[in-house]
Amino acid sequence: MTVRDKPSQYTFLRATRCRVCKGGRDMTRPHRREAVLDIYQFALAAALFASPWLFAFMHNTGTATTDATVSALLVAAVSAVALRMFREWEEWINVMLGVWIAASPWVLGFGHTPASHVMLGFGILIAYLALMELWLVHNPDYYTLPPPQEWRPTPRPTRSSANGHRSRA
Repeated sequence: MTVRDKPSQYTFLRATRCRVCKGGRDMTRPHRREAVLDIYQFALAAALFASPWLFAFMHNTGTATTDATVSALLVAAVSAVALRMFREWEEWINVMLGVWIAASPWVLGFGHTPASHVMLGFGILIAYLALMELWLVHNPDYYTLPPPQEWRPTPRPTRSSANGHRSRA
């Protein structure tokens, strides 16, 4: 028996075809629409890693530089692993890392410095993206729901004269 004779046994292969590629080559795993959020988190981690030099808070305190560097490396590592093989706990780790990055200036004692504003912004963004990805994973119908009726544009009524032509008034 060939593969074509037993389509029910090999139906999982249909989900792993790449629709973007013209050849439709087999992929090792299906595409996830939410994977772009992991790429954004990775980019935020790279920017957080460079933030002591970009925002010039590396000379204020060594604690801020160390915290930004270590936190960025952790977020980048978790995001890279999530890109390769998604697990829900990876996003929960990114949520906790985002909350830590946002709260760390006050926990580590460098609040009310330029570094605290940078860390707060990056922490909120990382936690937000991780929570958004969790929400999208748990609500897969979000992509397929039609918009509510009131969102659909309604045709504007036109004025017409008795002979069927639009009036110029």
